[in-house]
Amino acid sequence: MAVSDRGISGDREFPSTSWSFLLRAREPGSADYVRQMTRLAEIYWRPVYSFIRQAWGKGHDDAKDLTQ
Repeated sequence: MAVSDRGISGDREFPSTSWSFLLRAREPGSADYVRQMTRLAEIYWRPVYSFIRQAWGKGHDDAKDLTQ
């Protein structure tokens, strides 16, 4: 199974994250932190889940648990 900048075996790609996005999320407790961390989780949940399913060979429930 190949992992590249094009994704994992054609499944969901890991999107690019800009540094400015991460910098806005650097102050825990601020409104920007909560918003940015929520958005980060939304962006990366599916690619991480897909990676765990494919690369680690985990089933649906195990992959969901590990993704969390």
